[in-house]
Amino acid sequence: MIRSHQARPLADATEDRIPRADIDFSTGTVHLDGAPWLHPDQKIPAEAVAQDARLLVEYLNSFLAFFGNAAGAVEVYWAFLVWLYVAPAAPYLRQAAVPVGIDPWVYPVYAVLFGRSSGGKTLFTKVAARSMFGFEKMIRSGQFTANRALGLRDRLGAIPLLIDDVTRDKFSSHVPDLVRTDHEMSAQYAPVVLTTNRDVSTIPPDLTKRMVTCHIDAAIAPPHTIWIDQCEATETIKARYGVSAAFDYLVAEKLLNFAEAARQHAAFAQDLPRFVAEVRRIFTSSELEDEFIRLAHTQVGSQLTDAEFDLDDEFRRTPAEQEDQKRILMIMKQLLLAGQLGTS
Repeated sequence: MIRSHQARPLADATEDRIPRADIDFSTGTVHLDGAPWLHPDQKIPAEAVAQDARLLVEYLNSFLAFFGNAAGAVEVYWAFLVWLYVAPAAPYLRQAAVPVGIDPWVYPVYAVLFGRSSGGKTLFTKVAARSMFGFEKMIRSGQFTANRALGLRDRLGAIPLLIDDVTRDKFSSHVPDLVRTDHEMSAQYAPVVLTTNRDVSTIPPDLTKRMVTCHIDAAIAPPHTIWIDQCEATETIKARYGVSAAFDYLVAEKLLNFAEAARQHAAFAQDLPRFVAEVRRIFTSSELEDEFIRLAHTQVGSQLTDAEFDLDDEFRRTPAEQEDQKRILMIMKQLLLAGQLGTS
């Protein structure tokens, strides 16, 4: 529950100083950084519990104002909360399951929330994680690797690890390794929550049996206007992490996906010139030129050879899809580097 009087065990966490929660299942005691934090005999006022419940209900009901399948999103978010609140016990249950012949994968420690951009996934996972221990640990897609996630998972203990806005390439290259190599049988490590705007409905069965998958088909704004929030976010990314990180997020990921959608949806096509114009405002011409040169030397900007392409990897684009992506990227490059651009 949300326990405001004991919230945030640290004012600011760094990579060198991350809080850890441990649950002693023999006594029912929860420790934060080695100190007792909650025990079974502790008296929690019923009104405090009711107040927290009302806060969660009001917050989740606010998603009913979203566009799309808002009621379905609320239902999915509630189901996710049910998993998240019991997920810290999953490692313990896995350990107990093996000696009695129960498949340990029936107790998943991974979840992915996927669907539309601006669907509230990032803020929701923060609120949910903080409601447990008063603290959340989140890393962005650019910081995410399977090895780093495993390291943080062990250090956090029962505190969830949030991995936000995982790109298609990151999902392809790191999530399968993270989930498929999960043979940890210790009694305490963090549940891992991934959020992504891509469609992961084609996750192979050997991954889905080890993950909780939640589809959010709703957004705070009509889908064709999501570029406005993405551009605002890019300015923060550019200031904090540099031009390349901002370019990869906005141009190589968001603009490219938007342009693909514009071929099939008139509303996206109508907004595409405005999106391109805003990208040109955020980046200078020289920045765009330099980034397209860099992109041309990466996997994103070049086609994989047959030898490099794994036909069994359902996450990767097919060679035909990659070629199509290159054509769209070249069109975007021409528009972004053009001397003058109309927005009507």
